[in-house]
Order: sequence, then C-alpha cells, then structure tokens
Amino acid sequence: MIVEIGTWNGGTFYVWNRINPQAKEIISIDLPDGDYGGGYDDKRVKFFIEFAADRPQTKLDFIRDDSKSNETLNQLKKILGNDRIDFLYIDVDHTYEGVKKDTEIYLGLMSDTCMILFHDINTFKERIRCESIL
Repeated sequence: MIVEIGTWNGGTFYVWNRINPQAKEIISIDLPDGDYGGGYDDKRVKFFIEFAADRPQTKLDFIRDDSKSNETLNQLKKILGNDRIDFLYIDVDHTYEGVKKDTEIYLGLMSDTCMILFHDINTFKERIRCESIL
C-alpha cells in the first residue's frame, strides 16, 4: 500500500503509479484549499484514475481532507482494512511541526518494512534551518 499525503497536481502520484506495477492500492490524501497546493477537484480525480488505467490490479483511493484530522485517519483505516502502509510520502504543509505531526499520526499504520519519504521539509519560508525531523 502506498499513501501520498499532499498530492496537489499529481506529479508524484503519477510516479508512484507508474514505477509500481504490482501496487495493490495507492491512496492520495490532500486538503482542498490548503496553503500548499490547494487540493484537487473531481475532474482531476478522473484524470488521476487514468494513471493506473492499464493496471486493473491497482486500486486508487482519494481522501480530500486534512491529513491531521481524525476523520481522515478513520477514512484511511477503513480503506486499509487489515493492510499496512508500505510506502508513505509526506509532502504537505512544509513545516517541521506539520511533517512531524503527520509522521506521528500515520506511524501506527505502517508495515514493519515501510519506507517514508519526506519532501519540502521547511522551505526556509521564515529563514529557519530544520536540523532534523524527529
């Protein structure tokens, strides 16, 4: 299971679809009208579904809500069922606090061999250097 937090235009979502032909499920979590991208609409979801059109074994799911909300966590748990996250990509609010919070929330849903990839951790918006994530 692949989970991307922060999809926006879908560039990396496309990559996860194309480089993982055996992926069982790829899940996007993105906040409509968020500060870092603004989310995506139903029309874009239809476009994203085309990324795996030639892969009937790969299911795509889309949660359009705040990654830090209990409702989002519950939606993801329902989608996962008894499965665990094998790859987690965090590209959300670009702050140390936000990235750390997402990591803490989703840590309990990861498999023992899960890989986490972080993108744009603290973009120096406030000229503060981020020394470590945890």
